[in-house]
Amino acid sequence: MKLKLLTLLASLLVFTSLIVGQSPTGLNNQISGTIEIPAGLDPTLADGTPYDILIIEDPSGTPSLIQTLDFVYDNLNGNSVPFAGNLNYSSDYSWAVQIDGYGYTTYLQYQTDAIYGEYLFSTIDQLTAASNLAPDGLADQTLTPTLTWDPATGGTIPYTYTVNIYDDALLTSLVWSGVLNSGDPVPGGQLDFNTNYWWEVVTDDDSDPAQQETSVDAQFKTGFPDLTLDTP
Repeated sequence: MKLKLLTLLASLLVFTSLIVGQSPTGLNNQISGTIEIPAGLDPTLADGTPYDILIIEDPSGTPSLIQTLDFVYDNLNGNSVPFAGNLNYSSDYSWAVQIDGYGYTTYLQYQTDAIYGEYLFSTIDQLTAASNLAPDGLADQTLTPTLTWDPATGGTIPYTYTVNIYDDALLTSLVWSGVLNSGDPVPGGQLDFNTNYWWEVVTDDDSDPAQQETSVDAQFKTGFPDLTLDTP
């Protein structure tokens, strides 16, 4: 009896560890991801038996049913149950395994009726663009100016920053584009003297290419070449 209890507790700990701290990824405030049902969680869940997973929003505030997922338990291979849509960034959620066709009534009843659960997870913050680009509005820049900006926030670090430089205010005539970090100079051979340039920083979340944010553009002007006087 003691061995069976320890085995069940260990299984539940494994199950919980797969969810707590999980950061689903998403686009435009629609989060998607997978809920992992580990193999061999409980031998009483027979192969081929259908179950429901219910996802509840704001469990500690005003709980409401967001989504019901259907899955068939396979106690040999486990399941990876996809979910998509209707979940917001920076939000708290609960999920639990219920009987097939379970009808949600109240949050308390959902907790009481759960076959397994409930389990909690929070979604990531939405990606925000880089900001405070510099130089901005400055003239007499070299042909390799150092570009700086405040980092993006949200999403999942690390990010990739792509700098786009244009020679028109409408940002239609691209002069140069490349991956830089704040504090890097523009590579040589890309800019001309005495020219106005507009530039922006595009931030990509490396863990989710669908998340991309573009900064407000900034402007600078390069200076004149140094004069050299020939001596007779």
